[in-house]
Amino acid sequence: MTTRIQYVGNVKLSDLSQRLYVYASAAARKALETPSEVDILGAVQRASAIGEAFEWLTRSAIAKVHPALLAKHTANKASASLVALTGSATTTLPAAELRTVDMSVAVQTVQALYASMTLPAAAVDQVLSVRNAAAHMAMSDADSTHAALVELTALAKILLDAVERSEGDFWGEENLDMVVGLREKRLERLEAAIQMKISAAQARYRELIGDLGAEETARIVALLNSRRGRFYVPPDEEDHAEDCVACPGRAIVTYLRVPADDDALVMREGYVERPVWLVAEALVCPVCALELDDEELASLERFEYSSESEDPIIEDPADDYEPDWKEFSGR
Repeated sequence: MTTRIQYVGNVKLSDLSQRLYVYASAAARKALETPSEVDILGAVQRASAIGEAFEWLTRSAIAKVHPALLAKHTANKASASLVALTGSATTTLPAAELRTVDMSVAVQTVQALYASMTLPAAAVDQVLSVRNAAAHMAMSDADSTHAALVELTALAKILLDAVERSEGDFWGEENLDMVVGLREKRLERLEAAIQMKISAAQARYRELIGDLGAEETARIVALLNSRRGRFYVPPDEEDHAEDCVACPGRAIVTYLRVPADDDALVMREGYVERPVWLVAEALVCPVCALELDDEELASLERFEYSSESEDPIIEDPADDYEPDWKEFSGR
């Protein structure tokens, strides 16, 4: 009988998620330490630790579902990595030969695995850019490192909520006040930035309308609202025309379609219906030119929670099922 190896290197696959979490926690706590002005190596290590904390926590969340989701499919020796991470290898794969997905794929994967999770793209870029400069070029600067740390507090909370781990356990109870304070200041800056965007959009609208009367204004707004949206909308997104938050225009809001869990399946006659939740990703107004991204929208009360799509996923239709056309036609 063939023995299947449940290890990669000297790490047991069932322990991989927890191991990554522990190392992510250690890196996050190191990131909170402020080195002296003359400790150049310490500053670089701190910048690197910020990226390591985010990367390892992301990979921990993925490995919690299944380690094989971390395997890189296109690299040299990719098959060996995939087999090893499924626990199906007949010999132990050395850790140095393991090939895993890069962070761009890992971020996409973790968001696909956990319903309604959205990692702000700007925050991810800030954290990884600071890490890359430190890891590849031994470079860092205090302002960028601090900005990346602030972004890490937000990203870590999203990931910790998804895997049901506490911030106190991850950062250390003794550091929790500092972490929460950093995140609150970040939110204040974000809200201020959103208000500046809205104010600028309102100013553009006033300049556009000028001294026009109500009838002329209505015609201008209607004309701009009639602009076409995207010619192609990916199947995992929906575009909706909704009231703009800055002007009387109808903004195009792009939503990410997130299929509901199996617990929410609805049994119909001859088929199964899976509800789809909508998470706001972007807003663009053709009238005042306001643009808001996913994180900015999530901070607005109107878009704080996901809504249900009117276009659910239809699954498992019976082979002999035929719809009642009279019912569908309303006759």
